Amino acid sequence: MSMKPLDDIIRGALRQTSAHHNKRLIEPSGSEGAFAAMVLAEFDRVNAQALVREFRILSGAETGFSNVALPASYQREVIRQALTDLNILNLVRVATDSAAMATTEIPYEERSAASIPNDGIVYEGQGIPFAGVGLKRDTAYIQAMKLALKVTNEVIHFSQASGINWDAWGDSIATNARVIRELISLRITNEMQRAADSFNAVHVTGEAFTASADGVIKTAQFPIVRPHQARDLQGNAIGNPENPLVITINGTAIPYFINKKDLPAGTYWTFSNINLGYIQLVNQLGQVTGDGSEGTISYSTATNLFKFDIQAPVGTKYTHHLNDLLTAIGDRKAVLSGQRYARPDYAVMSYMLNNEVTKAEQFVASMRRDGTATTLQGDLDMVKGLPVFDTNAPGDFGDMRILLGQRGLTGYTIAKPYSMGAPFEATDSNGYPTGEKIAYGEEYSAIHTPKPVRNRYTSVLVYDSTTR
Repeated sequence: MSMKPLDDIIRGALRQTSAHHNKRLIEPSGSEGAFAAMVLAEFDRVNAQALVREFRILSGAETGFSNVALPASYQREVIRQALTDLNILNLVRVATDSAAMATTEIPYEERSAASIPNDGIVYEGQGIPFAGVGLKRDTAYIQAMKLALKVTNEVIHFSQASGINWDAWGDSIATNARVIRELISLRITNEMQRAADSFNAVHVTGEAFTASADGVIKTAQFPIVRPHQARDLQGNAIGNPENPLVITINGTAIPYFINKKDLPAGTYWTFSNINLGYIQLVNQLGQVTGDGSEGTISYSTATNLFKFDIQAPVGTKYTHHLNDLLTAIGDRKAVLSGQRYARPDYAVMSYMLNNEVTKAEQFVASMRRDGTATTLQGDLDMVKGLPVFDTNAPGDFGDMRILLGQRGLTGYTIAKPYSMGAPFEATDSNGYPTGEKIAYGEEYSAIHTPKPVRNRYTSVLVYDSTTR
């Protein structure tokens, strides 16, 4: 069944809400993106019966929604809002795989370094060489992304179609979609950076350290490549870890800090700034500890990048110095194109770094170079012919990286679209009900970059030597 009639009712009502007028709800120009349409089609297949009934209710053929489950049409609009305005999806290989169980397959193109003999010319009766380009697949493990969300009774409880509080719907949809959108963007950008840094990473073993007064360990080399361990849905480790990080104090390995209750008392470690090589020692509550601690650290440091010190040399104008940053981006583009035969399609960076780059002297009209330009709003549009994408994702990417790469290297496959279970009552600290309900949503998906194509990423690290 086509969901267009239901779409028309839902979206028509949401256009009248304050959330829409305040631009918190996205109004797609035309239809949603291809990937959002794929995910919605899978959601419609799984929830067809509920969606048909909700259409009948909203069109007046039935009298009321059930008050024990969040309407499927509400969840469907959350998915649409989350995926339609997620620009990072333009840079990765996206797919749905409803048949996936514990794993899925991420396709990639592999090119042999060997040259084709005699420029491909083959004489009669002689063997024909293989082209050296093939489509292969890499196994990725499905992960369950789960989020608990609080929703009001106005959103959940309906007695009849006319009783729907559309403003409550609009506000709740906008909030939930934003949480999902930011989390997906965070996961994808962190994976893209990790994949880039893992190529030709150098392992450092047994480096001695003394933690600062606030428990910070600063590695001799930076940036650090984030460790990765593939796991199944139960959390069991699969294979060997990539780029493991081990901190030892007084002969004891310090565990990584996971922010959850009931951790045993002790010292843990977490990343303070992965780009600068800062690690923070904390206790089981996440509070700073470990001042003056001595030990050793083993880690991997990235080499697949260029480090650009944003601190201008003495006697050099800052705006002129930033021209060298544009040159550095061009140099990394040349590495991909000339040495690895992988012509990059884009550069991605944070809004803040985007703004900083536009201060370069080259953006003055009289000094502008071809292939480097800003938009009419003054935002960075293109560097060395590469279209520029913005991301406001927190985490590893931060305001210090400019990532170059080809589209479709990292795969994002959804096995089960985001959906929410039956809500249950929320209570305050005294156990009294608050007129709200708690529900949790799940998405089963895999985000993965096959090892053979990680060399098609590279980056520029922008840092300030006076703070490192």
